[in-house]
Amino acid sequence: MELPIITVFVDSNGTHLQQIYSGLFLLAQQKKIHLKYAKGTGITKNSPNRQFLLLGMQKTRGSKQVTCLFDLQDSPEIGLKEAISQVDYYFKRSLEKQTISDLSAQEQKKLQPFGLNFQVLDSSFFDLLQRSLLEYISKPYNIFSKKNRFHILNTIDMFRSLFSNSGMLLSSYDFDELESYAKGYVLFQCRLWDPDTTLAENRADTVKINESRCALIIELKHELGDRFKGGIQPTDYARKVCPELITEFPSKRRSYLKLVQQASIVINSKGLLNSNGWKLGEYIALNKVIVSEAIETRLRGNFLKSEAYLKCNKNEDFIRKIKLLLIDKERLKKVENSTQQYYSNYLRADALMSSIISDVIYNKSSYTDVETEGGDRK
Repeated sequence: MELPIITVFVDSNGTHLQQIYSGLFLLAQQKKIHLKYAKGTGITKNSPNRQFLLLGMQKTRGSKQVTCLFDLQDSPEIGLKEAISQVDYYFKRSLEKQTISDLSAQEQKKLQPFGLNFQVLDSSFFDLLQRSLLEYISKPYNIFSKKNRFHILNTIDMFRSLFSNSGMLLSSYDFDELESYAKGYVLFQCRLWDPDTTLAENRADTVKINESRCALIIELKHELGDRFKGGIQPTDYARKVCPELITEFPSKRRSYLKLVQQASIVINSKGLLNSNGWKLGEYIALNKVIVSEAIETRLRGNFLKSEAYLKCNKNEDFIRKIKLLLIDKERLKKVENSTQQYYSNYLRADALMSSIISDVIYNKSSYTDVETEGGDRK
């Protein structure tokens, strides 16, 4: 049987895109696709943002190539609206109702949800080197410029992560080996955003998120006592505004994931612009019981309608549902199984890209609409 041919037009090797690259690399290793890399094209090459990627998909050699643009920005707004007319599909992270409100019916048909951010790195040295060189050839940048320093450091970390445990990135196989073993506590560890460092139009949202997170942590500490672990990460801004809520637990990724492994219940909160944080994908990968604020973005699969997601609207709701879960071991196990199933089918990098390729090539549908029922279960 001839394999589907996936061509990646590489003009970015950005952090958010590694989930796509990793999934394609794994599928190629599993001999489920034929993977090709090519120089970037004008559709994404002229964008200064590194969170866009263009793919071409063919069912068989010689068949029509279907073009798919991936927009992995946090914002629900369409990042490259002018490109919708130039591609067959536009996959958007943080896809919400407002995203499509001003699009034509034809444009709406092209728009598809990408799903959750889940930071992994599955690659080989040659694969990563090839992508890094193609990025530089397609979109040259000054490696000595201060504005590119963050990207350079991320690239260095990718290579370091391939060969040692000193890098921040884990592979899909690393996550597979991180067994979940609950010790009965509830975990919520987060950061505050300094309003002075965010865009003016986002400051009101920043203040609202900060206040909500602090209020919830105060309530959790009061109601759960020693059964709660977490707090606010120790940034300069947090030390200034809420020193009493600073966490004593690690925030470095590998150490933090060990903390997640041991939690019975984890709490998820909205990020800026209603985006889903990286931690939500990590919670799912570790089969955790997730109690969360309402998730407003469209996701692949049935996560929002499954047992894996328990929605809360107010702090009292969080406390009530958490206390019930802590004494209901059977319910905890049922939610863990549901979370594991979602990860295996839709979030693990190869499963995610396999579902997208199947949708595109075989005209299937692997996504759910905005949550309507699953999060409200008592």
